[in-house]
Amino acid sequence: MGFDSGFKVAHTLSPEERLFLSHIDDSAALASKRGKPRFTRFLTTAQAALCESYCRYIGTKYRFYGGFASSERVMCGFFGEYDEPSDEDFPITRLRFMVRPPSPLTHRDFLGAIMSLGVEREMIGDIVVCEDGAYTALCSEITDPVSMLEKVGSTGLKSVEVVYDDDISSVYRFEEISSTVASLRLDVLVSTAVRLSREKASQLVRQGFVSVSGAYDARPATTLEQGQVFSVRGYGRFILDTVGNETKKGRIHIRILKYL
Repeated sequence: MGFDSGFKVAHTLSPEERLFLSHIDDSAALASKRGKPRFTRFLTTAQAALCESYCRYIGTKYRFYGGFASSERVMCGFFGEYDEPSDEDFPITRLRFMVRPPSPLTHRDFLGAIMSLGVEREMIGDIVVCEDGAYTALCSEITDPVSMLEKVGSTGLKSVEVVYDDDISSVYRFEEISSTVASLRLDVLVSTAVRLSREKASQLVRQGFVSVSGAYDARPATTLEQGQVFSVRGYGRFILDTVGNETKKGRIHIRILKYL
């Protein structure tokens, strides 16, 4: 089955995006026809945004989940008309890698160790590094080989265990960016977060390189609220953590946190 031609006409899509949406269309159709959920593997933020736009367009029942409450990489689940989707439906296992603190390991170290097992990137969700190791979400089918890891690089693992509680917010590490801004427009906040001119930040937004709360938004004038998360492709993920009082000149005190 090919994806809806009307969506193709309304959007400029690359061959890879058309193939991706064709798979999405097939999965949604099978879930609806058979009444059995279907799931993608982990999607990038760009893929998730495109998937969400298409799911809304065709009116299918869907849900995103990445294993943790604030996941950036997520799976999309497709459900039948009478299904009641929940996070527990997703074929995701959450693992915790433990090493003796302070850990010298980085996100790249953990990702490289997992992929060295022959695991494809799309089977690995977020990897959240902390002082004594890392947390990661995986496609459940690769739990066994990954849980057998004994080393990451030259560093031995103290243990690998399954995590049942998905609230890992306390282990996230951030870089703090404090500033004053003229407004809470998206392009202004992107400019502050990635230290680019407002003109260049606006270009990033218009080119589809910026997502807000997981959905890409091509409007530089979009206003954000305290607590909203935004991502800038190539620069990282950020949260508008604090919106403070105005200065005498009418500028707004803000604090942005960059996920490390």
